[in-house]
Amino acid sequence: MAKKRKHHKTYRRFPVFLLLAAAFLCAVLLSGGEKQGESAYMIAETGVIAATETFSGLFLYEETVVTAAAAGTFSTDFCAGDKISAGESAGELKLLNDINTHPVKTMVSPAAGIFSPTVDGWETVLSVDHLEDLDLSAVFSAYQKPKTQVTSFRHQGDPCFKVMDNKQKVYLLLALKDVCLTEKTVSLSLLGRETEAEVVFTKQYGEERYGLLALSPHDDYFKSREVTADCILSKEEGVIISASAVTQRHGETGVYCLSRGNLRFYPVAVLAKEDTKVLVEGIEAGSCILCDAD
Repeated sequence: MAKKRKHHKTYRRFPVFLLLAAAFLCAVLLSGGEKQGESAYMIAETGVIAATETFSGLFLYEETVVTAAAAGTFSTDFCAGDKISAGESAGELKLLNDINTHPVKTMVSPAAGIFSPTVDGWETVLSVDHLEDLDLSAVFSAYQKPKTQVTSFRHQGDPCFKVMDNKQKVYLLLALKDVCLTEKTVSLSLLGRETEAEVVFTKQYGEERYGLLALSPHDDYFKSREVTADCILSKEEGVIISASAVTQRHGETGVYCLSRGNLRFYPVAVLAKEDTKVLVEGIEAGSCILCDAD
């Protein structure tokens, strides 16, 4: 009786390095660029990096202060920051007993603008007709925070309230440190919004430089005289990647890009930096870049 012949399966042997390469490529594709151990992959994108500097500043306005014509107690229904019209009743001044006068005097706003029940002594600093004569260093150095009026009583000549003009330009005094603003306009990040400002003039005082800028009025500018402004000094547009992607190989700066399943080193030049991002030259947008995991 004839014996059945056994059929043996044969397996084709693949080199180990091909299997490892295939496994690596699959891992990258399946992960969609997720972290691989302590590394991750990102796609280089086109973007803008701005070089910014943060400065301390003071708002200066055209302001009108209304004072008490006689001693008495002042009361108002307006709050700081409220808008008021010219000729509108701003409050009442109850005079001390005087048989020759009416006991209550209505205080009228002399102009339209933003109401404030307090003054800080800097209301007369700005003179639009003599801006170039303004000593920016002296104004900035001498400024002190206003003290809150804790009593309603006013002596004759004491300020009752002030009105800040919100139709004319608002001026911003900046302590520029050693930065020189050379352009006629500058971009600012101010109180959470981007805006353009006109550079009226800058001046050096010893080792410090100060600048006076003019802005279009905005309600937020009247809430506090003190402010911090981020000045955008320059902007660069190009390919943006994570700063952690930039590395050194044999003394050369570059990045590792994933190309057809292989990592290749590409030399790059770093043109600008912002926080954890860099703008580079030497690779194209859309490149898959090896970087550190977040």
